[in-house]
Amino acid sequence: MASPVDTSVKFTHARLPGALEFGSGAGAMISLLDAFLVNGYALKSVDSGVIADGICTLTFSSGVGPYMKDTVIAVAGATPAALNGEQKLTAATENSVSFATDLPDGTVTGTVTFKCAPCGWEKVYSKTNVAVYRPTDIRSSRFYLRVDHADASYARVMMYEAMTSVDSGTNGIPTAAVVSGGYYWHCGARAGKDFMLFGDGAALLPVLHPSQRVIDLEANGMGAYFAGDIVSYRSGDVAPGVLTGSPSSSHVYYGSLFSSYGSTHQSMLRSVSGFGRGLTAEILGGWRNSVSGGSSQPLGPVLLSADAKARYAPVLISNGGSFANTGVRGEFAGALACINTGAIDALGGVRRVVEVEHGDFKRYMTVPVSESSGAASGLGFIDITGPWR
Repeated sequence: MASPVDTSVKFTHARLPGALEFGSGAGAMISLLDAFLVNGYALKSVDSGVIADGICTLTFSSGVGPYMKDTVIAVAGATPAALNGEQKLTAATENSVSFATDLPDGTVTGTVTFKCAPCGWEKVYSKTNVAVYRPTDIRSSRFYLRVDHADASYARVMMYEAMTSVDSGTNGIPTAAVVSGGYYWHCGARAGKDFMLFGDGAALLPVLHPSQRVIDLEANGMGAYFAGDIVSYRSGDVAPGVLTGSPSSSHVYYGSLFSSYGSTHQSMLRSVSGFGRGLTAEILGGWRNSVSGGSSQPLGPVLLSADAKARYAPVLISNGGSFANTGVRGEFAGALACINTGAIDALGGVRRVVEVEHGDFKRYMTVPVSESSGAASGLGFIDITGPWR
């Protein structure tokens, strides 16, 4: 029996109890992505379990884990067997997790374990400090994402249509003419680095900072990057793969989903026609040349709205080049921009979960963003309810 709710979206961040650790050395990002995309993490043995009134609760005594409402876990070894597989949490404490089920009331038996579920990708090639990941979902475009974390301060990332080894691929983005060697995902070389990760079976959204640690105050903006399939506005779009990042080894937030600056910081495998290759593209997260929820957004302060509610917009991407010349191709999966000013003050800071009505009610996690490498000046919003597509 599948979960009665969608479990496609996975997320975690460094400030959850018992969270994944982002180490200081070269290759640390590979370990982080192995856990989040491929293997899962935070395995727990269950002491007891019970189903009552449509909720299954599993208790454990092996220490706190990185669980919260909407975390997706993978259960194994349980009887009834219909509990096994992915489940989305409705609640979590320091020694229990709960999720909805259609099963009748009863006791859970067996040698039961659970872990945070991975996004369902595979690791197809690797060498020291380098890995190539690929979605396994046949509904995705099944691109290849090459991550090179040989320099502890940043990863170099490339997306390919096809690869035959860890170092050989065809139709890679960004092209050498845009950024030779791949975009930069800046993460810093300090221990205990801050991070947020979001993903599904066709996209990864890492949120990183070059120097901020878990023990630091959350005062800084972070870079929110994207690697995966956008939500195309054309049915049957055969190559919706897009990669974003910084074009420079000197850290700036260009390439962040929530800062609408420039076109060299986003590349797509092909145009919507399927012919143009390796194209750069503009993005629009609310208002041109501004940060989501920042001082340049068009609708003014949140609290001046008649209902005192924020307004949101999808983060759009052009069909290569400028919007003026090529139009809108689609939107980034899972992401919303705030088109009011003063989002941080009005919505209560970062890494909060807010309910947003955008078509229907979903829960979004707030992401601190900035126009530069300084303090956070706005908020981006990433869907943790799902589905993204």
